[in-house]
Amino acid sequence: MASSLGELLPLATGILVSPIPIAAIIAILLSPRARANAIAFTASAIAVTAVLTAIAVIGAGSAEHANHGSASTIGLIISIIVTVLFLVLAALSWRGRPRPDVEPVAPSWLRRIDTLTPGSAAVLSVLLTVPNAKNIPLALKAGTIIGGFDAGPVVSTLLVLGFSVVSTLALILLSTLAASKSDRVRVALTRAKSEMIAHNALILAVMFLVLAAVQAAHVVTALIALQ
Repeated sequence: MASSLGELLPLATGILVSPIPIAAIIAILLSPRARANAIAFTASAIAVTAVLTAIAVIGAGSAEHANHGSASTIGLIISIIVTVLFLVLAALSWRGRPRPDVEPVAPSWLRRIDTLTPGSAAVLSVLLTVPNAKNIPLALKAGTIIGGFDAGPVVSTLLVLGFSVVSTLALILLSTLAASKSDRVRVALTRAKSEMIAHNALILAVMFLVLAAVQAAHVVTALIALQ
C-alpha cells in the first residue's frame, strides 16, 4: 500500500500544476470581491476533484470485489490509455504554443473576473476543472489506485479528501493572499498571471511529458509483474 500511495503524489502534482486555474485565482485575488470569490473558487475545485476521484474509487472497489485479477487488468489498461493520452496532449500543447512575435490573448472569461460573484466563481472553477484534459484522467487514475486498496469507506474517503487538497494546494495557498493589501503582492500577482497566460502551452507540454513518463514507468512495472 505504501508504494501505491507514492504513486498518488505525481498525480496530485500534475493537477496542482495547472496554469489556467492558477491564473484565474490570481485574477480573482486582484478583483473587488477577492476573499469571497477566492474561497468559492478553491472550494469548488476541491469538490470537483474529490467527486471525480471518488467515482473512480467506487468503480475500482467494485472491480476489486468482483475479481482481483480483473481489477489489476483494468488498472493496467487505464495506465496505458493515460500514458498515450498524455503524449498526445503534450504534442498538441507544444504545437498550440503562440509564436514569439504573437502577443498571447487572454481568455474572454479572464476579462470578466471583476464582475464575478461567489456563485459564479464556483461555476467558473467547475468549468475550468471538468473539461480539463489533464485533470480528469489524473483524478480517475488516483481513484483507481485508492479503490484498489480496498481500505474501507472511512479510509478511502480520507484518502480522496487528502488527494483533493494536495491537488489544489496552489489554489489554497494563493487564496490566503486575499487578505493582503500590499502593493508589492499585487504587482507580483499581476506579473505571475501574465507569465502563466503567456507560457501556458509550454508549461502544459512539459508537464504532460513528465506525467507520460511516470505512467509509462508504472505500465512497464505492471507488465513485468504479470510475467
